[in-house]
Amino acid sequence: MSKLVRIKEYEYIFCESPRYKIDDEKVISKKAFEELTQLIADSSEQEGNDHATIFWQRGQQKLQARHYVGVIQTSDGTQIEILPKIADSYDDKTLQYILLKMLRTVGELPYKSGQTASLQNARFPLLEIFIRDFLECVDFLVKRGIRSDYVRQEDNLAFLKGKMLVSEQIKHNLVRQDKFYVQYDSFEVNRPENRLIKSSLQKILRVTKHHRNQRLARELLFTFDEAPFSDDPKQDFKKCSKDRVMHYYKASLEWCKLILNDESPVPTVGQKTFRSFLFPMPQIFERYVAKKMSKALPEWKLSTQVSGKKLLSSQEWNTDLFVIKPDILLEKKQSKVIADTKWKLPDENDKANKFNIHQGDLYQLFTYAKFYEARTVILIYPKTDNFEKTLHCEYVNQACNVIFMSFDLKQDLFDLSIFSGT
Repeated sequence: MSKLVRIKEYEYIFCESPRYKIDDEKVISKKAFEELTQLIADSSEQEGNDHATIFWQRGQQKLQARHYVGVIQTSDGTQIEILPKIADSYDDKTLQYILLKMLRTVGELPYKSGQTASLQNARFPLLEIFIRDFLECVDFLVKRGIRSDYVRQEDNLAFLKGKMLVSEQIKHNLVRQDKFYVQYDSFEVNRPENRLIKSSLQKILRVTKHHRNQRLARELLFTFDEAPFSDDPKQDFKKCSKDRVMHYYKASLEWCKLILNDESPVPTVGQKTFRSFLFPMPQIFERYVAKKMSKALPEWKLSTQVSGKKLLSSQEWNTDLFVIKPDILLEKKQSKVIADTKWKLPDENDKANKFNIHQGDLYQLFTYAKFYEARTVILIYPKTDNFEKTLHCEYVNQACNVIFMSFDLKQDLFDLSIFSGT
């Protein structure tokens, strides 16, 4: 059964049952549901494995998406597309557009120069958009030319070529005067980069349902016809050349790592390999904001994940403990600003619940301000229907301002006036 289910972070999917009919928008087959619950069970048993955070198990018939966004496909063809939860006023096309733009900006999705996300693309399922991007990368590579390499070979030929291997000649051709056991170099497309691309194209062709992607994948597979498939992708990735002449292969090979599960956030569970492009939204938001702020504030020196200070020092244990690591540190002359991104949804109208601001986040920023001697700290949230303004506060009896700022992910806008007086 092939079905596309589209949800947002923290929304539910349901298992087909008398209560939840398969025709319903967010209901998946029993087979798909069992595979996902097995993924949770197997992942949670692995020490240090955070893959179970893709879903929460909510009873026997419900799974709740967490903070991963993208798409995961089960073995029966069910595609679950998880979009970022931002503003209720944003439709699915807008959310797809925002997600693709963010992934491409932070480098999670390779793409060739000049390619940008557009709302027109968003009418397709995310998986088909990812596949199209990969195919266009490979098509761009092919137009530049497939690189060949010298491959050392040994063979028993009817003519002398390269270097004769005397011991092998005696072993194989003692009574055959018409044969030559030789070693020679052949200029072929059989190199690890081409093997990986061909294997990725083959995998993509089995997955895609879109006729344009199917056609282009077949055409590109034909172009790589003389290259064999990769028997060991991990080893082939290690063998890939780092020569500058191979720079135009880079984007295609980055896609291959995702497609061949070399860097997939979803593991192989048992004998089932989940086809997935899933990304942790809090980290994507942090990196995206940092890139956009760096571009918008060229007069400030921006550093990310600064980790030069420790919270505790122990002579007894002879060590320093607990790294102080703010998301973003901005410096200009004698001014310092600490910024932390939070992929959360505050509500500027909900005074009773303290605007859904977490007290622990404020303690954390207070610590950062003290250790880095910053006079201003900023909590950056995505702009939503309930959080659009910039809110100014200050720590009581402390010379430190606290600013709650919204970042408009659709328009890439934030309050620059905060930094003009700093």
